[in-house]
Amino acid sequence: MASMTKMEPAMMEGIKAKDADVAFICGMIAHHQGAIDMAEVELKYGDNADAKEKAQMVIDAQKKEIKDYTKWLEANAK
Repeated sequence: MASMTKMEPAMMEGIKAKDADVAFICGMIAHHQGAIDMAEVELKYGDNADAKEKAQMVIDAQKKEIKDYTKWLEANAK
């Protein structure tokens, strides 16, 4: 629950950008970070090997996408 509480304000702040493209990317970064935070909770407290494997897959994929989104912002945000 704490990871969702942390994600929502960051997402809402990100989507306030006047440029729709920048707002989308900023919102997605926060959204993906929330997914990472939730997956880390699963890795720490979960006891199902399949669920833990899926959590690690989420972490790996979302970290890559955050890197890609951050590069996009550096190149496109004005």
